[in-house]
Amino acid sequence: MTCPSCNRDNEPGAKLCAHCGVRLSRAAPVASDEGAVRMVALDSEEFSPGAKPVKHDKAKAAAEEVDLSGKVLNDRYQIFEKIGEGGYGAVYRAQQLKVGRQCAVKVLHASTARHATVIARFRREAKAASNLKDGHTIQVFDFDQTPDGNFFLAMEMVTGRSALMELRGGPLSTARVAHIVDGIAQSLGEAHALGIVHRDIKPENIYLDRRIGDDDYPKVLDFGTVKFASGSILDGGEVLTGVGQTIGTIEYMSPEQITGGTLDGRSDLYSLGVMAFEMLTGTLPFTGATSQKIAAAHLTEPPPVPSERAPQLGIPPAMDAIVLKLMAKKKADRYLTAADLQRDVRRLVPRATKPEAIAAAPPTLPVARGPSRTTLLIIAAVLVSILIAIVWRIGAGP
Repeated sequence: MTCPSCNRDNEPGAKLCAHCGVRLSRAAPVASDEGAVRMVALDSEEFSPGAKPVKHDKAKAAAEEVDLSGKVLNDRYQIFEKIGEGGYGAVYRAQQLKVGRQCAVKVLHASTARHATVIARFRREAKAASNLKDGHTIQVFDFDQTPDGNFFLAMEMVTGRSALMELRGGPLSTARVAHIVDGIAQSLGEAHALGIVHRDIKPENIYLDRRIGDDDYPKVLDFGTVKFASGSILDGGEVLTGVGQTIGTIEYMSPEQITGGTLDGRSDLYSLGVMAFEMLTGTLPFTGATSQKIAAAHLTEPPPVPSERAPQLGIPPAMDAIVLKLMAKKKADRYLTAADLQRDVRRLVPRATKPEAIAAAPPTLPVARGPSRTTLLIIAAVLVSILIAIVWRIGAGP
């Protein structure tokens, strides 16, 4: 397979160019770039170090499913059209009938719903996402099952494009990357505070929504691979990942995620660092023709410096430092919290005041002010002079 960037040959089936790090293949988009929501994890794998990734027959499962377009689910959701599909489920554009709200409905394929673990993960996704209220997180507001056995969840409809689609146009500016990282960190901060570890932060799962004055408003999607950290108030005690396996996308996995270690929010921050590196340089930090080679690089190779990978892009040292801290091999060397990351990002590129914030502010009205003290003294002196003159005239007589 020839790399479209450096024109050098790679092993057949390689995901990344072993020479320059550019992806050789990406998941084909399942919807148009505009106005579609890509909320089905198409690329997440169960990965066992030293073994081939364990994959379900997702293509077969998807092919066997019935299109629900035109149907009404549980007398509540009118389904219009399919806008995304993966091996485990499909996403439809829909309307919540009672309130007329446009939304997206994610339906678990009936064939995969026969597996108890798949159902448990779907329930966990609904539980996690429905407890998150930050504006940078996809909002989930309903979870149910149809009479014929289809599990589904309803969520907000997001317009815009995925960060993956945006990367097809090449690297992003430092200012844009800082802004996007800030928003993702805002979402992750709330999740981590509740003991939720996303485990699959990558461009496919970040959508850039369009808001007034902000065309890059990041939304974190797809909580289907979440893990509840020990002690989380949401932890029901289920163990859904087998011994020696982990869930995620190998190109973005933290070292502890690859090795099956204990995870906390700092694992997501590592993945965010990999994504930031990719947005800044247009390439992934670690390359390899197989998952095992990429995993070994995450575990053993020091993270490359973004400005050295792409010296022509003028990436500032401060951004280099942020990315390298995010991608530190040891958790203790990374940012402790997403809020700590935000502080550094905002020092690099201060947040601009949004036009909507200005519009929402109460109008400033002119305030009536009385005369100054000097003016009052002058007026008093004039009045005294007039009064003296009048008295003098009266006293002087005719």
